[in-house]
Amino acid sequence: MTNALQMQSTLLENGVLEVALAEVAIPEPKDHEVVVRVEASPINPSDLGVMFGPADISAATSTGKGAKTVLSAPVAPQIMPRFKARVGQALPVGNEGAGVVVAAGKNPEAQALMGKTVALLGLTFKPNTDDMRDAPSLDIIPALQKAGAKIKAYDPAGALEAEKLLNDVEMTTGAYLCAEDADVMVIITEWNEFRALDLDRVRECVKGSVLVDLRNIYDPADMTERGFKYVSIGR
Repeated sequence: MTNALQMQSTLLENGVLEVALAEVAIPEPKDHEVVVRVEASPINPSDLGVMFGPADISAATSTGKGAKTVLSAPVAPQIMPRFKARVGQALPVGNEGAGVVVAAGKNPEAQALMGKTVALLGLTFKPNTDDMRDAPSLDIIPALQKAGAKIKAYDPAGALEAEKLLNDVEMTTGAYLCAEDADVMVIITEWNEFRALDLDRVRECVKGSVLVDLRNIYDPADMTERGFKYVSIGR
């Protein structure tokens, strides 16, 4: 796969803001890197300002179908000067949150998920719910299984709902049971319980040392000092 679709928001000189999917090239990862496809659904609140900016969404119209759909909305002339810096720029939308590794470099850390036992903490769409609609785990788990990984998982509230939607996942009843003998641990949902893990205990439980933090909960320097090969997003 060399190309993918990226949601972009562009403010045009004529005072119209357009949101559309654009085809972009997927970069080749360096030895120590991975390429992550971040799903644009659900949209994080932090993305809404970039997506719609100053546009009047009540007057929005759409053209095209499917991946060719373009949403257009007017921007009032009196406020256009305030946004002149973004005129003509196609700004990517939906780059936060969890995603799926679609390419990996040669280093062991980049290839760490291949054929390993992966412990996943958090299955639901967000903390404090059992709602699985649009949950990132529904994309991440099948992708890991396709790569040959065995999956263990724990969610404080969502296990019963997740079992209805996922196959061949070993559901556990606690974070440390989930971590036991795992090669890799991945934090998907930022439950408060996962923000307060006994990290020394986790390090004793896991067989490997790789912890992938898709919510940037922990401090990279501290995690490295504790003996983890810590991977976070965008830092």
